[in-house]
Amino acid sequence: QFELREHDGLLIGRGSDDCLGNCALLANALIRLRDQAVSVGVIFTADEEIGGRSTLGMVERGYAADQAVLVFDGKGYTLVHAQKGIMTLKLIAHGRAGHAAEPWLSDNAIDRLLAGYQKVRPLFPPVAPPEEWHNTMAATLLHSGTVTNRIPDIAEMTLNIRFIADAEADRLRQAIQEASGLEVEGAVECWPLNLAANDPILLQLHRSMEAGLGHAIEIRHLNGATDARHFRSMQVPIAILGLPGHGGHGPHEAIEAAGLAAYENWLHNYLATEAAAP
Repeated sequence: QFELREHDGLLIGRGSDDCLGNCALLANALIRLRDQAVSVGVIFTADEEIGGRSTLGMVERGYAADQAVLVFDGKGYTLVHAQKGIMTLKLIAHGRAGHAAEPWLSDNAIDRLLAGYQKVRPLFPPVAPPEEWHNTMAATLLHSGTVTNRIPDIAEMTLNIRFIADAEADRLRQAIQEASGLEVEGAVECWPLNLAANDPILLQLHRSMEAGLGHAIEIRHLNGATDARHFRSMQVPIAILGLPGHGGHGPHEAIEAAGLAAYENWLHNYLATEAAAP
């Protein structure tokens, strides 16, 4: 699975969809632009899955854009203009330890934790796809106790919260604290990204993609997060796009060879026109 192979119009191999195909696309576009007067730069990184510190480091060192940022970490034939932020909170319940044979003499921290969590759940109504642009919460880690016959005096649960606007972070944290009655620790790990769906540069990019690729392009939100968040401080339009493919992180990961070629031609032409040096 780590050796690229071509079959039935697909380029198959681990990383082809997420995101080595995008790297090849950008490298080829740069090669084709090398003798043209364009103002464009590309940042290649390898740690997006663990926080994107190298992307942030490049931004902090002054690598910037004055017109727009395109992040190639999305799906083919889509144009993402907004992504959710991430806040990780830990609910901590305290009780009184004791022997499991006499639970009435103790105060079980697990019971307190579960009771508090049940009060938090209604703060996040169920999401009905395709209407997914809402705050969401998922319990992802649980920890309590050390042996089977002892009632624990502390229990912890980690919540992974995805939120759609900056102001929601403080509001949700306060609401969770008040509803649960528990100790709450944690912080925002990633702030959301929001570009108006009618931003002129986004609409121009959308028109160019549809004309150059001969394919309908969906303008959409992203429930996950990418390194796009690290470019927020530049105060320029940021859009997320990618190549047509499937199976990311799996043994049959692949991209469409024809799609890669079409995107390369489109990107070259787009940059040659829109990024022409003054």
